[in-house]
Formats: sequence, structure tokens, C-alpha cells
Amino acid sequence: MGRPGTDTRQSLPRIDGTAVLEHVRILASDEFEGRAPGTRGEELTVSYIIERLQSLGLRPGNPDGTYVQFVPLVGTTVRNSPTMTFRSAGGERGWLGVRTTCPGRSARSRA
Repeated sequence: MGRPGTDTRQSLPRIDGTAVLEHVRILASDEFEGRAPGTRGEELTVSYIIERLQSLGLRPGNPDGTYVQFVPLVGTTVRNSPTMTFRSAGGERGWLGVRTTCPGRSARSRA
């Protein structure tokens, strides 16, 4: 925080859009295998981000001296043929091929 009456934006570094795009390109590449939690792709992503933080000279911020925070992972597996219906005052609308019902008509949703 700056002092009242000072423009702190002048002291902030400019964001290099080309560099940001390069990081996005790298993280979105097939090498990172989708980055899903609990996968090798997640491990690669976390390592990449930690390396970038270290290269900037940033120190870990967690009380245990690490860059990452432990978060319990909860998973859900969908079985059978689930349906999803959205209800509103105007009727019901399905999603992605699920039966749709609206006042006065019935049809299949399109994906």
C-alpha cells in the first residue's frame, strides 16, 4: 500500500503479455496432460509454477516452508445415465441431450 495521495501503479512492473502467453502455451500443452488434480499432469504443473516462483526470487509462503498448500482431494464418479434438469419460472430445460420440457412442448436438447 502506498501513502495517501501517491499513485502506486507507477511502482508496479509492466505485465509482459508475450511472456504470459508463453506460460499459458506451456501449461496448456500436451506435456502437462490436462493438469487434472491427482494426476502426473498436476505434479508437472505444480513443479513448473514452483520453478517460476523460485526464478523470481520469491520465497515459500506457507508456515511449513513450502510453496504448496495441502488440500484434501474429493472425487466423484458418475455412473449409469445421469440426467440434469434446470428449472425456472419458464419451465424446465435439459442439458446435452437430456430430455427437455418447456410449457406446451417437449424436445431433446442439442449438444
